[in-house]
Amino acid sequence: MLENAVVFTLANNTYEAGVAALINSLLHNGFKGKIKVGIPPPHFKGQPLENVEYIYLDSKSHPINLKTELILSNPCTNFIYFDSDIVVNTREFLEELESLLHYSPVFPIEAIVPKEDFRRLRWNEQISGSMDFSKNYSLSYYNAGFFAGNWERDIALIKDWKSKMQQCLTSLDSVEGVGKYFKLSDQDVLNALLQDDTYNIAGISLPDWWGNMSGEQGPFLFIGLWSEPGFYHHTLQPKTWLHKSVPLRPPNAYDMLWYKYLKMDYYKMDIKKVISSKMIAWLEHKKHMKYYRVIKKMIKKII
Repeated sequence: MLENAVVFTLANNTYEAGVAALINSLLHNGFKGKIKVGIPPPHFKGQPLENVEYIYLDSKSHPINLKTELILSNPCTNFIYFDSDIVVNTREFLEELESLLHYSPVFPIEAIVPKEDFRRLRWNEQISGSMDFSKNYSLSYYNAGFFAGNWERDIALIKDWKSKMQQCLTSLDSVEGVGKYFKLSDQDVLNALLQDDTYNIAGISLPDWWGNMSGEQGPFLFIGLWSEPGFYHHTLQPKTWLHKSVPLRPPNAYDMLWYKYLKMDYYKMDIKKVISSKMIAWLEHKKHMKYYRVIKKMIKKII
């Protein structure tokens, strides 16, 4: 499946455990194409697989702002990008993605931003020089952690995205404070680019994917196409493998799936060197759960 596609991801040297889980999830769910990981030196500790290539990036830009550059420098038939804090969880998602790529680029829809929202007006002003109230702006707000396209048909969109980032962001070295109306950096620029429907987009809405900033399904239809989300995206900090102590909450959906896929034998990592024994116990529900239940009962009594 997706033999003619290349999956791209980006990571710094603290994200190998995320990359490993992403790769394992892709291979477990039937992905047959190549995987290219853009990272700064030094090398990851794990051994690269036969179909996995490390691309070392010599750039001062924050990795999140290098998506377009990574893809543009590696021509291919079909390109798919995943942030390294994503795991793919259903074969059905990859099968649908393979079909959709015959027709249009694909982006996940994370939220609704009304067409009258001042941000859309400001984004248009930043890109085209005027706050155009006459445009029928899109309602969709896309997440930039996953996207896919066909090189011949869609590479113009990627080039346009890169150009608009250079135009709208004051710096590519950070993900915050890089533009007055672009709080989410590359993602806001992407939405500024797509909001006037210049490009035909196939969207995947919640709950057919999961993000921990998006609630259960946000304003979207709560019935998904698949029995569970096609992919899970951990959009908050710290990432599961970067917790310095056990969180005062139960593991969320991404936590559990990250742990499940990290343990698989495709991209092997020593779990005990990735996270502490206490974190392993937390993920396996061996400890701490009784405390959560007690706290939950206390909260219910207060309410």
